[in-house]
Amino acid sequence: MLLALATDQCVQTLASIELNNIENLSDRLENQITKRIKTSNINKIQPTLILPFFTDDVNICSAKSLLLYLEKTENIRGTTSNLFKTFKRQHLASTAKTISRWLKTMLKKSGLDINFSGAHSTRHASTSTAARKGVSYDNIRLAAGWREKSKTFAAFYKKCSVSNATNFATAVLNCT
Repeated sequence: MLLALATDQCVQTLASIELNNIENLSDRLENQITKRIKTSNINKIQPTLILPFFTDDVNICSAKSLLLYLEKTENIRGTTSNLFKTFKRQHLASTAKTISRWLKTMLKKSGLDINFSGAHSTRHASTSTAARKGVSYDNIRLAAGWREKSKTFAAFYKKCSVSNATNFATAVLNCT
């Protein structure tokens, strides 16, 4: 859930995260998506997920949570490079459908009515929160992977503008 909120990516992109593309930098984790996704195009740059280390509250730090997840699942990884694994004994790579179900479960546990909200609701929550906290439309658009002239945010997400990409996650996760 933290990864979905902090990166504002669709479930297909989250399912495409590969271990060998996660780079641990001093102040953040970065992951370049190399698999072909719905928004892939010859002239379009593939998304880079940026997770800053959130020192204000380590309990909601998506970067630290990801590192902990990697540590806890190290013994079940096998040879596959996918980040997310299923819980069942074979521990296969999780599909977008499985990740979507996990997100819906977290939304339900958070008190949301999943009859009216689904895994994609994390995009609504993160983009709207970022906008309320002053993240510019260009940074929101870049984080979400929308084209420069996209009307998606205005039409579907902005229900209510930070200077770089790491500030998107910081703005969304900062509760102040």
